[in-house]
Amino acid sequence: MNREITLIVKVTNACNMACRYCFIEPSVFHKTMVNETARRVVRVFLDSDRFESVHFVWHGGEPLLRGRRFFEDILREQRRERTRVAYTNAIQTNATLLDDEMLALLVQNEIAIGFSMDGTKSVTDASRPMRKGPLISTHKITLDAADRLRAHGHAPGAIVVINRANVNNPEQVYREFKDRAIDMKVNPLARSGLAATPGAALDISAEEYGQFMTPHLRCVVRRS
Repeated sequence: MNREITLIVKVTNACNMACRYCFIEPSVFHKTMVNETARRVVRVFLDSDRFESVHFVWHGGEPLLRGRRFFEDILREQRRERTRVAYTNAIQTNATLLDDEMLALLVQNEIAIGFSMDGTKSVTDASRPMRKGPLISTHKITLDAADRLRAHGHAPGAIVVINRANVNNPEQVYREFKDRAIDMKVNPLARSGLAATPGAALDISAEEYGQFMTPHLRCVVRRS
């Protein structure tokens, strides 16, 4: 096992959004990690003689549903004892709960922040709607959060899930991120959870994903 490890810690399966391709099985949406378990995870890795560095990625569902106190508890545990293991923190969030107070906590404690956005407003709002309440543009929520993070001196970045809604428009997806000055990481749709249910209809083939990643070849194919 590598002495440098990235650890994805799912602190809750709950989410206030209803992404049409969510990989979490509906039957476990209610599952949440208790604080004690999170502290044990921290200690197991920071007290280890095996690892030299650990990158903790706090994930969900929507991890910020756990609230400020949960992450303050994690930070206290990381600092409670001296450790020879170097460590960093990151959080993957839909940004809906990223108010100024939470943003300040994350930035001040050097917790890297990752967002999610699938491209243009129409594409993102269609594939990543809110679970309930008034209709809100999740695309705008992400852009607003990116602007606020940039104001703190940090470059925003987001994951784009390649699915049926955007797979045929790689140039459009790229341009949206380029124009918004948001770094992008590309993930193909995993056909599991909600994405595997009848009617989801967002899954793509390996060939389609390959064409998305090599748009210049798409042009060659179309001309031939």
